[in-house]
Amino acid sequence: MARGIFALFACFLVLICWGNDHEIPYDQETDRTQNGMPEKKIVVGDFELTISRSDDKCIVHYKGEAKIGAIKTNMTSPCVFAVGRDGNVHSEKTKWGWSLILVSSEQSTNEGDCITRLQGILVGKGQVLSSPVQQTVALCGHGPWDQKSYLVFAAQTAHFHDL
Repeated sequence: MARGIFALFACFLVLICWGNDHEIPYDQETDRTQNGMPEKKIVVGDFELTISRSDDKCIVHYKGEAKIGAIKTNMTSPCVFAVGRDGNVHSEKTKWGWSLILVSSEQSTNEGDCITRLQGILVGKGQVLSSPVQQTVALCGHGPWDQKSYLVFAAQTAHFHDL
């Protein structure tokens, strides 16, 4: 029953939020290195984003003209932004802004199995926000993820933050 409602909600979001996908290439410059993990900068909307880690948790740093900040997640490091088929960071334009997916993938206790956690990041309207929920899937990889995933994360984030 819950899956059916979620699928119906996802289809509804596709109809009302359909946007053009947007590929964002990684900037080749590294911003800084923290715990031996180089941070790559990407630009989304009016913000420059980087990912670092602290206490084995992922942190998304953002810097814009009028706002600088960070979002500490509960996701286990290392994290990356989900990529499209071409290997570049992928985002989807929605009515709330640009939707990205933060991904953490690690081997599970069963040999050959992976646990991948996904969390939405929404960039738009002068702010950077994180989704209040994470999704866990039993497969390996950093993408590509389907458009519905980006749209559902954007809608959850917008609803949670009253946008």
